[in-house]
Amino acid sequence: MKTSQKAGLLYDANTVTGILSGNTLIAKPVSGHIVIYYGGWTFDQLRRFPAGEKHISREYRFDNMFRVVAPGYYRLLLPVPESSNKDWGEQFAHLGSLDRWQPAPIVIVATALVVHLAKTGKDLLDCGDNDYCRCADQSTGKVSYGFGLAVTNGRVRVCELRSTEYRPNLWLAACRKC
Repeated sequence: MKTSQKAGLLYDANTVTGILSGNTLIAKPVSGHIVIYYGGWTFDQLRRFPAGEKHISREYRFDNMFRVVAPGYYRLLLPVPESSNKDWGEQFAHLGSLDRWQPAPIVIVATALVVHLAKTGKDLLDCGDNDYCRCADQSTGKVSYGFGLAVTNGRVRVCELRSTEYRPNLWLAACRKC
């Protein structure tokens, strides 16, 4: 019996998920949407990937404050159109006018920002000067704070934002599972 060496094979996440689920295409790209695969990692784990080490700021104080969500493909609106110049409550109410969209968890938004920076060197939040996106992750204390992300000098950084804060360069990030 003669054996021959076969070529190497690669099955990416899209292919494997499609085959196992019976769908040949997980999510059809739509103008203005970003489709991203999120593997269930924490923010700290994302930072430890080679691309995270290069493209996430070295400020660690918030790393363990963010929730982990179910792995899978997510459709992302970054930013949500017409969501700037609103506080958290107004942004959340505005999102209600869009079908099935929810504020995006910070780990999903950070994954998209890091992947895009690593692949293109460009900021997905490039809507103007010093843009921020508010994410779903909120903390409560004496004053209600939320968290957002910004890209500065090629690095994603976490920002603490008052829930009542609004600015022309503070947008909402939204997602829904594909």
